[in-house]
Amino acid sequence: KLVSKTSDGLKIDPIYRRALGASPVAGRAAAAPWQIMQRIDHPDAKAANAQALLSAILKAKPAAAKGKFIKRITLSSTMGPGIPIDAAAVEAAVAAAA
Repeated sequence: KLVSKTSDGLKIDPIYRRALGASPVAGRAAAAPWQIMQRIDHPDAKAANAQALLSAILKAKPAAAKGKFIKRITLSSTMGPGIPIDAAAVEAAVAAAA
């Protein structure tokens, strides 16, 4: 076996090919890469991305959190100025689309 170690002393085993006689995963070609997707039907790609982002944020809300979860939304690039977005309008649009 070819085993290497990290600077912390952790062992790293090599990745081996599929064992002979192993059955492939059902519904997927054996050599196909994995793709993780979520389907959102919306004619506007930007609106679909916003809907997916806000849906993911709202699903991550802890059960113990009380009150309004999203208070403000600001869109900005790394070094650019922030553009405030109307959070109530966005949440209403996401709720209407769901």
